[in-house]
Amino acid sequence: MKKNKKLFPLLFFIIVFLLIIFLLFIFLSSHRQLPSTSKISFPPKSDLPFISQVSHGSRDFPKIALTFDADMTPYMVKELSEGKITSWYNQKIVEILEQKNIPATIFMSGLWAETYPGVAASLAKNPLLEIANHSYSHPRFTSACSALPDIPSWGKVGEFTKSQETLKKITGLTPKYFRFPGGCRDRSDIKLANKYGLTVVDWDVASGDSFNENRVAIINTVKTKTQNGSIILFHFNGNKNAPLTSDVLPELIDYLLEKGFTFVRLTDLLSVSAKTELP
Repeated sequence: MKKNKKLFPLLFFIIVFLLIIFLLFIFLSSHRQLPSTSKISFPPKSDLPFISQVSHGSRDFPKIALTFDADMTPYMVKELSEGKITSWYNQKIVEILEQKNIPATIFMSGLWAETYPGVAASLAKNPLLEIANHSYSHPRFTSACSALPDIPSWGKVGEFTKSQETLKKITGLTPKYFRFPGGCRDRSDIKLANKYGLTVVDWDVASGDSFNENRVAIINTVKTKTQNGSIILFHFNGNKNAPLTSDVLPELIDYLLEKGFTFVRLTDLLSVSAKTELP
């Protein structure tokens, strides 16, 4: 009996110790990061020739990319020809970028390049700028972008082939990045873009400059949402479609520089590493 009494504290200690180990195991298991259910690769798999879809760069470095969409639809061309609009090119954006020595990427539609061939060629030669593809006629690839025109008779395939051929002919460059008009697309559209060697580029900061005359709202959006690796979306057209872009740009550039961010072109942003969503 005395021997059993001596063993009891030892048994009690062993039981408590095992219980603590068990509870610790349960705790660590419940807090372990689970693999994402979406198909994500970071960095991209080595067997992929390019990133199929990206919305930002690495969050580990304070690099960010300014991107500008140069939209052009047949209706916009019509407004120009009828004299209802003086220009769909906000030249002041480029002047600001050059004055401040800030790199950027221009997502150019084929129709925009055809409308301003001299400007498009000049932009392509500017060492600060990178030219990317924004479709040929800026149509809606899905019904979600109801405000955009229908896909033309040449179809979605034609939007890729015509835009690539047009941009190559005018700028001498073959774009490797593609942004869907309005960001609207489905999985088959992404695969189609990839088929033509194009990486689909979205954004994680939408400036809200499109049809927006609220200067404070645009500035606050960019200031509060920009983080390491951000791809910031602006528009290149000016006029009624993007009336305040060049007005807010100087203040935003200065602010982001003060915050320690470095502006780079998309290629430089994505060369480090990038979040990918594989279709």
